[in-house]
Amino acid sequence: MPQTVLITGVSSGLGNALARHFLAQGWDVLGLSRRIPENLPPETDRFHFAFGDVTAPEDLHEALESLMQNHGGVDLLILNAGTAGAIRD
Repeated sequence: MPQTVLITGVSSGLGNALARHFLAQGWDVLGLSRRIPENLPPETDRFHFAFGDVTAPEDLHEALESLMQNHGGVDLLILNAGTAGAIRD
């Protein structure tokens, strides 16, 4: 049985790279982000996506419930979602 990872912030950056890495390693990936990750496969038997914004926790329950409905749990949770302010010298 493949292992399952839940990653927040999969639409770009580190979260997206982690999702691609775990998919290549044969894991089931549950992805959550505010935008659709365009370079990840569409919903498949190994990749499941839900829209979610971690800055609005009241909306996360439904997104997480939809991701978890066919999985008994997760083996690894990566809380990656976040925003960066202006980056200066």
